[in-house]
Amino acid sequence: MLHATESDVRSAVAPAVAVAAVRDALTRPADDPSSIAHVDGTHARALVTRHGDLTAVLASGSSRGADGSLLTVFGPAGTIIAVIEADWLTRLAAAAAAAIAAGHLAPPGPQKVGIVGTGALADAVAACLETTLDVTATRRGDLADAQSAIRDATVVVTATRSRDPVLRDDWLGTGICILALGATRPDQRELDYRTIVRAATVITDAPAEARLRAADLAETVATGHLDWLEVHALDELERGELQPLRKPEDVTIYKGVGTARLALAVALPLIGSCPASEAR
Repeated sequence: MLHATESDVRSAVAPAVAVAAVRDALTRPADDPSSIAHVDGTHARALVTRHGDLTAVLASGSSRGADGSLLTVFGPAGTIIAVIEADWLTRLAAAAAAAIAAGHLAPPGPQKVGIVGTGALADAVAACLETTLDVTATRRGDLADAQSAIRDATVVVTATRSRDPVLRDDWLGTGICILALGATRPDQRELDYRTIVRAATVITDAPAEARLRAADLAETVATGHLDWLEVHALDELERGELQPLRKPEDVTIYKGVGTARLALAVALPLIGSCPASEAR
């Protein structure tokens, strides 16, 4: 059985490798729809997915989000073939998906990136965006510096655990791409509903999970300003089944909630494709 630590993941999976793995996963239909299990009144959760003969469970026992995550991978006989410490893995998978979305949604030409957030997720997305965009400048700031961090940005990233929107719509101009990645619990939100309302295209990595975990989108739907039918899957975009609306003045939004499917895709370089892995 493979046991991979946080250090193993960081050293074995470069951002470009993660982007390639996620892109490959997005071009293929999922073997089974992912499922979500929540634990009682806590915010612990398990995300379950399948890939061929593999079943993976991404579990977090933390009320703070991804911290303390483990990816456990089962082989075709039901035995555990890998246990991977997954804090960085989940962030890298989320960042890779966001970078792919930005490649479709960002305005043409060189990009100025503004990131609200200073943690590991912000680190991951900054690295992954370099693989899909022509990034000429990156500015980062915490919540107190949010307006300054996104000034003049063409790609705006939010990577926080805020309970309240971190962007004001009147801070944002036109012709920008917003990647909202950090708020993935029902009591967290990063986007001003006015920004969502004026977006020409809204994309997410997991439409079914977004209904449960993307509060900024869910609240906008609940007030009648958005319909879930207007929230499209990143898979559709990557497979060319969806052509995003993108006039020069348009705002586009990608809302990432994180999925076990994409985390497993990024982990595959570590564990191989099984069943050979199960025999080790």
